[in-house]
Amino acid sequence: MAWALGASGAVYGAAMLALTFGLSRLRRKSAISNRDLPSVSVIVAARDEEASLSRCLDALIAQDYPLDRFEIVVVDDRSTDRTFEIARGYEGHHACLRVLRVKEARYACPKKNALALGIARSRGEIILTTDADCRPGPGWVAGMVRGFAPNVGMVAGQSPPDPGAGLVARILALESLAKAGLSAGSIGLGIPLSCTGRNLAYRRAAFEAVGGFDRIGHIVAGDDVLLMRLIASRTPWKVRYTTEAGTVVPTAAGSPSPKGLYHQKTRHASKALHYGAAILAPAGVIYLFHALLLAGVPVALASPGAFQTLGIALGAKGAVDLLFLFQTARTLGAPVGPLRYLPLLEAAYVPYVVIFSLIGAMKKFQWKTGLNA
Repeated sequence: MAWALGASGAVYGAAMLALTFGLSRLRRKSAISNRDLPSVSVIVAARDEEASLSRCLDALIAQDYPLDRFEIVVVDDRSTDRTFEIARGYEGHHACLRVLRVKEARYACPKKNALALGIARSRGEIILTTDADCRPGPGWVAGMVRGFAPNVGMVAGQSPPDPGAGLVARILALESLAKAGLSAGSIGLGIPLSCTGRNLAYRRAAFEAVGGFDRIGHIVAGDDVLLMRLIASRTPWKVRYTTEAGTVVPTAAGSPSPKGLYHQKTRHASKALHYGAAILAPAGVIYLFHALLLAGVPVALASPGAFQTLGIALGAKGAVDLLFLFQTARTLGAPVGPLRYLPLLEAAYVPYVVIFSLIGAMKKFQWKTGLNA
């Protein structure tokens, strides 16, 4: 067990150091000048978002981008509240905004259906997506567009939760920073592994080059990550992560219920199965490392000799994780204060990886149960 723990831990450490290096490779220079502004369509898929939709639309309408090059398309995904009526109210007062409604399901994933409809009925050269509980700053559209060099087909950005009260909210905020680091670091390495649809932009040409969502329509997740993987692996377009000021999109933290948190984390974990063998092989070794760490706790309690081995492994993991998160915060301009909660995140994350990866493989989750998609 000690040998397996050491070998798998070495793979984990190498992966984290590689991601840390990838963060240092991110480009910070804008690629498009104000004279080359393409047309943009912002697609907002919304289901039962009457409490937050107005704040999102107010933020989008206030974008610092030429109105003749910019449109907002809100797609109501069969809401049971006043989401559609609120959106129609905005449509009547703003020429740049249109409202659509999903009437039939083409894909297994509800959000893919909404996004596909919005994209098909939009006109922009660049597609931007965000969620109805997000509030992009006025420079968001312009900042994301500036990331599109001639060879770039997709630009990903950061979308942290609003600062929340309580220990759970702070741990989830640190987890969000780690996910942003995974996205930014892997993209910096040229092996994009993660992104969030709350802050994502891609060329219409890149979307159409992979057949839209057709290849991944049977998967009940992945409107963002799996689309990114398709563009990166099946087209010559490059994926870029933006660190430009003004492109961060805050999202409402809300009050996650245990049930909602469970289904969200399970859904996120389920996407990893579709990454392909080249990614799944090292990921399997990393999963083994976490499984051995978890199994090592009762072993160490029963055998004092194993306690030292487990302690060294946990200490080494904590050290590389701290380095990675510190570099992430530094690169993305995030505060480093939440890093003090790293021991708590480490304690939760080891069983989380082991348990939710298995549950995600069984696809036992619901699409939306009181928590952000």
